Amino acid sequence: MSVLLENLMCVCLKLLQHDPSESKKRKHSSIFKYPKAVNSDAQVTVRFNVDSGVMIKKYLSEKQLEMYRKTCFGQYLDMKVASFSSGIVHHVLSREIKHKERKHREMWFRVRGVDMRFGDWEFGLISGLRFGVNIGEFMERMYELEMPHRLRNKYFKQYQTITTINFLEVLQSVQWKKKDATDRFNQDAVMIAMLYFVHGNVLDNANERHAKDWVLDLADYPRLFNEFPWGTLAWEETYRFLDWAISKRLEQLEASAAGNRNRVPYQLIGFAHVFQTWILELWNVTHAYYTMRSGNPLPRLLRWTQRIVPSNKAVRETFSVADLPDARLVVEDEEKEFDWYTYLVDHVEGREADINAIFAPIMKGKEKVEAEEEEGDEEEGDDEEGDDEEGGDGGDDEEGGEEGDDEVDRYIIASRSQTTEIKQLQKVLTDVLDRHHRWCKGQFSKVDSRLGNLDEWVSLIEGDMKELKVMGRPNANVENEEAETSKVREEPMKDGKEQEADMVQEEPMKDGKEQEAAMVQDDLTRGDEEVENVIVVLDDSVPEEVAQVDEVVHLDDSVPEKVAPKLQQEVQVG
Repeated sequence: MSVLLENLMCVCLKLLQHDPSESKKRKHSSIFKYPKAVNSDAQVTVRFNVDSGVMIKKYLSEKQLEMYRKTCFGQYLDMKVASFSSGIVHHVLSREIKHKERKHREMWFRVRGVDMRFGDWEFGLISGLRFGVNIGEFMERMYELEMPHRLRNKYFKQYQTITTINFLEVLQSVQWKKKDATDRFNQDAVMIAMLYFVHGNVLDNANERHAKDWVLDLADYPRLFNEFPWGTLAWEETYRFLDWAISKRLEQLEASAAGNRNRVPYQLIGFAHVFQTWILELWNVTHAYYTMRSGNPLPRLLRWTQRIVPSNKAVRETFSVADLPDARLVVEDEEKEFDWYTYLVDHVEGREADINAIFAPIMKGKEKVEAEEEEGDEEEGDDEEGDDEEGGDGGDDEEGGEEGDDEVDRYIIASRSQTTEIKQLQKVLTDVLDRHHRWCKGQFSKVDSRLGNLDEWVSLIEGDMKELKVMGRPNANVENEEAETSKVREEPMKDGKEQEADMVQEEPMKDGKEQEAAMVQDDLTRGDEEVENVIVVLDDSVPEEVAQVDEVVHLDDSVPEKVAPKLQQEVQVG
């Protein structure tokens, strides 16, 4: 019995010591993806060209603006996006949670106990951009077409690298408001304005960023440009930067939440205004700072304007006591009338557009006919050529005309595919030839360097040969001397008298004057250095001071005039 009472008392004490708020805190902190950064303070900026519509309307003519309004971006021509609120966006962005229903490429946030989802559905409903086409398949089919680079070569030839700001420069430099402008010229103005909007708002939108080459190529096909899924591309770009925003600066944000109230700066890229508009749509408390425009314009991105800019402190205080936000967006009846809404529904439900139907007119050659018509060629011959390409007036009866159409279509498709294959082969061959040329050039340079070294070696050898000849020691004489040396070594040594006898037998006897003349001639040919070492005396008496000289020449009274000045310095006359 006593043991039971002790156990009951222990349980009661644990219950009394238990603090429900602690469990709530543990549960609360485990839900958030970045729990220590929830109450952080930040300064968020966004790159978004809010003045793009104003600039386009400034430089395009009325007819061109009318054409622009019919494009996929025409709804943004009168765009007046509400100012960006750093406090509101960071307050929600820092409260991202790890939701169990989270799917790929979507984000969940918990504000005042309400879980809110932000994904491709919310992004498409607010932005009004087109979804519903597989980007990978679209790009694959696009590069099967011939890319003429017409706009690039005509308007951007002066730029070595095209950046976002260059599109605005072309809009400013070209006189678009011509009275006699052709349809093709007006179409060019519209496409360049669309390129300016895409790179300034949809893509990584910095003025110094390089333009996307594939976007420039796509602009040569206006109809394909309008059917491209820009909503899918813009969502992926925006989601990527929203998902990285907190994690890349987590340490600084945690320090800010812990008591260091310094604002941590970071930047959002893409359609970040869509994320802010989503918050305004779901939370009525934000209406103290923002209000709807009159007429309720659509898409929703365009219908909000700002009253005042709230501070971060005001946002935290206001949001902590405000009404709860809505969890989901409610579709309005007016939105269902737009094409972009139909594409969005098909995308969410997994129904992608038929890519073959999009590219079929291009593959049949109709794009070429439309281009000729836009250029304003009204001549009869051009019209007949266009009719032939369409295949509509080729036969007298309808059956023959239909067969002709099918045959022409098959021929055009086969010709384009063959042209693509030929161009691919040409590119491969060009690359191979370039590599072969570079290899041969490298080999030639190596051979040239080696030949240069050989020339140096030959010159050195020739110099050595000349020196040997000057010294009187050519290779043949050297070999003879070596042979004679070996012969001397083999022969036995003889005494002085035997050697003198041999010398007398080998050389014929000469008279005295002939011997003396021969000796003088030898001395003259030895050079200046050897002549200086020779002392000549005229009589038979050899002075003592020259007793150690190696060579002594005995002459008679007749001394040649050529050697007289030289001999006067060293000759002693008896």
